[in-house]
Amino acid sequence: SVGITEDRWKDTKKIDFGKELNPAEAEAKAWKTIWSAGQGVTNISDNPSVKDLIDLMKKEFKAAIEVQQALLEKY
Repeated sequence: SVGITEDRWKDTKKIDFGKELNPAEAEAKAWKTIWSAGQGVTNISDNPSVKDLIDLMKKEFKAAIEVQQALLEKY
């Protein structure tokens, strides 16, 4: 993601969400500043490597295409 480097991941500073991320005082623009990991963050149950994640995405994409192809044959 833009602005996130390996060095930033090492930063263990605690954030005071009441002060540092105050929307009235901070620059809070959708898709510009990072506020959370997204609405689906609770669905994350592992931390795969990039290769494993891409392999999984390819597998899921191919499965979705097969479902769509089966529907095309049906209709």
